[in-house]
Parts: sequence; structure tokens; C-alpha cells
Amino acid sequence: MPEPLIVAMLGVGAMLALVAGTAEVIDGAQRAQRRRLREFVAMPLARDGEPGARLSSLPSRIAFAVGRPAVGLWPFALGPEAMHAAAVEVGAATIGFVIGGISAALFAGPNLAALGAAGGALVGLLAPRIAWSRARGRQRRNVIAALPNTLDLMALAADAGLGFDAALAQVVPRLDGPLAAELRRVLVELRIGRDRRLALRELARRTALPETARMTNAIIQADALGLPLTRTFRELASEIRVRRRQLAEEQARTAPIKMLFPMVLLIFPALFVVILGPAVITVVEALHVGP
Repeated sequence: MPEPLIVAMLGVGAMLALVAGTAEVIDGAQRAQRRRLREFVAMPLARDGEPGARLSSLPSRIAFAVGRPAVGLWPFALGPEAMHAAAVEVGAATIGFVIGGISAALFAGPNLAALGAAGGALVGLLAPRIAWSRARGRQRRNVIAALPNTLDLMALAADAGLGFDAALAQVVPRLDGPLAAELRRVLVELRIGRDRRLALRELARRTALPETARMTNAIIQADALGLPLTRTFRELASEIRVRRRQLAEEQARTAPIKMLFPMVLLIFPALFVVILGPAVITVVEALHVGP
């Protein structure tokens, strides 16, 4: 390996160590307080595809550890979710920068080290965003699938004479998945004294689903007008099931159109080769037969 490249790598490592040490000194006083807050509110949500799940895999934890010192020096205040996302993106970009530069220098020559480092940084920056987008899509599907049964359980608890807070406290321990984590967070916020309307609207904002928005609006309206929660929960569950059925029928109608492209591009050429191949070979041999 060329000596200038070794010197550059040592310089980058020393700079990262200096940034990490500076961030440790600046951020050390408030770290314990933020850790206790995350353990009380955010960490129970750390499941697949949920807030906090971005630290569940080993690559995410490594990227977070690398990028957190740099994010700690950011002059503007960041929330826990924004800090996690920024730290993972910065860490992944840094790791991609180093790996891309070293790989390009070893396999393509020192002249392409800068290009490889830039490409690695871009890949490292985009990879967490793509992974989070897929996780959010999976979380949205899981929330929609679990919402009708959850509303049925809430209706049963309300029918037994429980209020919204008590019904939520009875239902949440019996659930699992992204929706259970979000409802658990709502329950924690209600227990520490947050207004019910604000907690429900924040739930709708976090999930960003029309179904949860309709659910929160219906609960807030029923609470304001004094309507029975049992009827509200059952109507919402029925409406969501009808909507899911309509979406499934719509996807079934579009399935033949989606299947057309792989059939034309992949299946039909193979069939043509199998069916017409022997005939073409026979014709070519007949044309080349001499007198």
C-alpha cells in the first residue's frame, strides 16, 4: 500500500478520534438524562420497523456509534428520533467513505481512491434511508392488519364499563407488534399527564395512516360529545375491515396487468426458444444442405 495512502488513513482516524473525544466532553453531562428518558419512553418501542428499531441490527449500531460523536457537535437541538437517524446516516456515510476509498485504492489504483470514497459515502448515506423506507412500509401494513382486532378488544373493554384510559391499559398488554408499541406510548403519555387529544393526534402523526387518523378523530369526537365508545370502536373496526377488503379486491384486479410485463419479457422468450428452436435448426440445416 502506498505511503501517502497510509498517512491519509491515519489522519482520518486521528480526526475521528478527536471528534469523538470532543463530543464526549461536550455531551457527557446530559447523556445520563437522555438515556433515562429513552428507557422510559422510546426503548419499549424498539421492535422491527418501529421507532428505536433502527438500532436493533448490528450494522445500525455500528453506524450509530461512529456517527453519534459528529451529531453531538451539531449546534441545533435534535429530538431522539432525529438524532438517531442523523447519527446512523453520518456513521454509514463515514464507513462507506473509508471502505470505498480503501477498496478503490487497492483494486483500481490510488488515482481512483477519491472517486471510490465518494461513491462509498453516497451508498452509505442512501442505504439507511432505503432500509427505513422498507421498514416503515412493513410497519404500516402491520398496523393496518392489527387495527380491527385491537378496536374489537377496546369495544369489549368499553362495554364492560371501562373508560378509554382503563380500556387501553387492559388491551395493550395483550397485544404485540407496531400498533401495540404505539398504543403503549400513548398510554405512557397519558399516565405522565399529557392531554388525551394531543396524545391521540401525535399517534396519528407518527403512524401517518388514514385509518389511524380516522380512529383518533372519532375517539376525540366521541369524547367531546359524550358518545358511547363501544359503538365508536365497533363502527371503526367494521369500516377498516371493509376498506381492507376493497383494497384487496383492487390489488387482485391489477394483478393480471402486473403479470403481463414479466410474461412478455421473461416467459414468452423462453417458450419461443423451446417451441421454435428445433424448427429453426431444422430449417437452417435444410437450407445449407448442398446438391
